[in-house]
Amino acid sequence: MVFDDFAPVMRPFVLPANTVIYRACVSDEVLTDRVRFFGSKRTAGLYERGRMLRAFATKKQLTLVDIRYVIAMMKMITNSRQDIAITTDITNLMLRMHVALGLCTFEKQIFLLDNINLRGSSEADRIRTCIDKMRDFFRTISTDRSQHPPWLNPIEPAGVRVGITDIDYFVMDVLKQLFKEIADGIISPILPSPFHNQEGQQILEEIVLFNPSDALKQLPTHPTQSQAPVIALNSYLNSMYQYKQLQYYPWKLHIYSGGLQQYTAKKGKTSSEPNRDLAYTLDTNRTFAISHDRRIGKLDEWVAGIKKGFPSIFTDNTKGFLNGANIPLGMPATANSDSIIIGRRKPASD
Repeated sequence: MVFDDFAPVMRPFVLPANTVIYRACVSDEVLTDRVRFFGSKRTAGLYERGRMLRAFATKKQLTLVDIRYVIAMMKMITNSRQDIAITTDITNLMLRMHVALGLCTFEKQIFLLDNINLRGSSEADRIRTCIDKMRDFFRTISTDRSQHPPWLNPIEPAGVRVGITDIDYFVMDVLKQLFKEIADGIISPILPSPFHNQEGQQILEEIVLFNPSDALKQLPTHPTQSQAPVIALNSYLNSMYQYKQLQYYPWKLHIYSGGLQQYTAKKGKTSSEPNRDLAYTLDTNRTFAISHDRRIGKLDEWVAGIKKGFPSIFTDNTKGFLNGANIPLGMPATANSDSIIIGRRKPASD
């Protein structure tokens, strides 16, 4: 499947069964119900050092959410007042989410990264180098407007996706608890990120599955293109969801057909009041550690409170859509593999 570049999808969507994805696995790795990262053959192959590149096929239709939708929702949630006591555990979660998903400004994200305790981390040297790259990038765009890349907010640079293994797994475990009732995982295209140097200042495409053993079956060999034709995700979405893309240079606006009029017709005021419940001050002497401890039981109350406070986000409201009932904003009346548009890229792509 080609999903390195697809327009943002602001709702869960269905990926067909028998879609092939890849992972660089340790020799004795087996599929479990633990969160795992997968990618295209190209991206998974970058992690093959000392590992085995394995192919997997989806056992059923999977419901995925776009990470850009997740980030937008988490920004709204973390900036909303909630009657939840803000404990140290929740503050630490917020710190990790802001680092991993870029929920804050670019400058604040650098500050948070500077305060990570890297003692004992095997990634310490790499992370410090990447933080220095972010700092150099911020210094450049702050002094020379001509160096602004097209994806950058010219008013106030926003945070970016930052992939640090242990923080990522912790954050994705929490997102699993939030989204598992409506989705099987999270999908991301290539995203701009000066923290990373994967084919430029970007983090490559990835799929995070909440329960890989329920979603996937391992294939004995890597399938050929004739065995597994390449699905171009943009074409698939266009076929299945009447998905349209409008461009307004230098920004791009991507919508479902019918969605623009419905949303622009609603006028409302946004509040500039700061979120006092989730506010925190991190002084320069305080650090938060990268932890291999992925137990998130202490956050159960917070997860339950967030789900209760935002039911429209975390409730499965797609039931019936595939049977043609209550079809909103360009959703299809039917969803079967016969209507999938198969897209092909360069022969070297998977």
